[in-house]
Amino acid sequence: MVRSDPGSSSNVRLGLVHAAHAAAATVNGVGVSRDGWRRILVILDLGTMANAGDSTINVQTSVSLNGTYATVTGATFTIPTGGADDDTVKWGVVDMEQQDEFVRVQIVAGATGTSEAGASIVFCNPKDG
Repeated sequence: MVRSDPGSSSNVRLGLVHAAHAAAATVNGVGVSRDGWRRILVILDLGTMANAGDSTINVQTSVSLNGTYATVTGATFTIPTGGADDDTVKWGVVDMEQQDEFVRVQIVAGATGTSEAGASIVFCNPKDG
């Protein structure tokens, strides 16, 4: 889902993926175009992370909306086991200038158990017109 306020100065745009997933599952968010934006702010909303084995949340890009997505180097968030990150919010900024046009978030669950996590992408720092 992408939302923007047409009455705003169009300095930000929002893309969302929310997923509850079972053990060893991979959930891919919907790709959205980042054309015209230099950076993204990734906001992770972690619920109960009940997996045995670390979970990861990856920022991925592709040259086309329905193409093959690859994880951006340095844009993987690792969520450790043990409950230390349960019910927390984490965030990171990713420079997208040298990346492909379409971006999505991928959530990969650990080996066992069920986890809940959501990720929001805020597009920011628009390119000069």
